[in-house]
Amino acid sequence: MTRIPRLVRRGGAYCFRMAIPKNLVSRVGRSEIKSMLKTTDLATAKMRAGLLSNALDALLRRLETMSEISTETINTHIRSYFQAALNRSLEHALLLPTDPCVDLDAEIATLRTQVQELQKRLARQTFTTQMLDTAQTILDAAPEP
Repeated sequence: MTRIPRLVRRGGAYCFRMAIPKNLVSRVGRSEIKSMLKTTDLATAKMRAGLLSNALDALLRRLETMSEISTETINTHIRSYFQAALNRSLEHALLLPTDPCVDLDAEIATLRTQVQELQKRLARQTFTTQMLDTAQTILDAAPEP
């Protein structure tokens, strides 16, 4: 049987373990990433470990090329982004109720579903490439404090 890198069996379940390159440990804040794959099936574990491994490798490659940025600067950018989002949402709140083509109940239901999905991803720390790209775009576009 071929050994799958970063795939480890613990008891009856499989988990993923990946060392962080030494030059990135201080930026990531840890030397290793561990995650339960929540399966006892080897084929499923291989697939999940492969996907996770590829995504983390891509993220770490991008992290190496990102400029150093302080936590304070990141927080300032986040506040700026959310203020702009609040301003847009206020505009929508004023305009949408008067638009006869908008089904407000459907819009609200869709937004609630999206919020729940984002909360789950945040809790699991599983972000799509699009989410990571959006975060980088926000950081790149935000004015320096």
